Amino acid sequence: MIVAAPKPAAPAFKRRRAVALEKDLRNGAIDGVLYCIMVGIGESYLALFVLAAGLGEVASGLVTTVPFLLGAVLQLATPWGVRRLGTLRRWIVFAASAQAASLVPLAVMALAGHGSLWVVFAVATLYWAASMGCGAGWSTWIGQIVPSRIRAKYFSFKSRLGNAATLTGLAAGGLFLEYSSQHGEKMLPFAALFLIAAAARAGCAYYLWRQSDTGPVPDDHRVVRPGELAARLRGGRDGRYIVYMMLVQIGVQI
Repeated sequence: MIVAAPKPAAPAFKRRRAVALEKDLRNGAIDGVLYCIMVGIGESYLALFVLAAGLGEVASGLVTTVPFLLGAVLQLATPWGVRRLGTLRRWIVFAASAQAASLVPLAVMALAGHGSLWVVFAVATLYWAASMGCGAGWSTWIGQIVPSRIRAKYFSFKSRLGNAATLTGLAAGGLFLEYSSQHGEKMLPFAALFLIAAAARAGCAYYLWRQSDTGPVPDDHRVVRPGELAARLRGGRDGRYIVYMMLVQIGVQI
């Protein structure tokens, strides 16, 4: 009788790496679901909150555009923030926490039954600046965590979960507002929605922190000066991609 020789045990570091990756993927999926819940149940109802607070129809349109533009400008400080905090993970967790905190003043205004338009605009600007700053660092960070061989499968799975979470949050928030309006509640329901959204984003920060820290920014990462950027926008592959994404965003916003 021939007995098959046992397979050699995987090296300990490979096992640790596999366990760490599994943990990162799981925490990343939970983080994505919580983020999408925040979008569905909080971010989606910001313009409606402005209307309910009696701040005007024009303001309800501007609150989804002007703070978005200001946030896009402010998030250009992301490279400075990453260098200041030392690692991408620290910056991402900081930005996610700031975004969660930005929803709390909206809940306070809803509890008070009234709000200041300028405060709403300032809070919304902080919300978008933190969101975009977090996303800018996250896209680099997650590329260092998730191996290229599984990225397509993992991110498609994560996108399905996220879309379902956004739809769930959007539907639950809308049904809750409709039910509350039938019982004479106008502002108080928004406080509940914004607090739930803030809690979901705070949960994101927790699960982001539980993922691997990839260490300081690599030495080969450098600042691209305006002249070089202009040249790459005209002829480089990355520049053409940036122009394409910019045009897509302009079209979407219009």
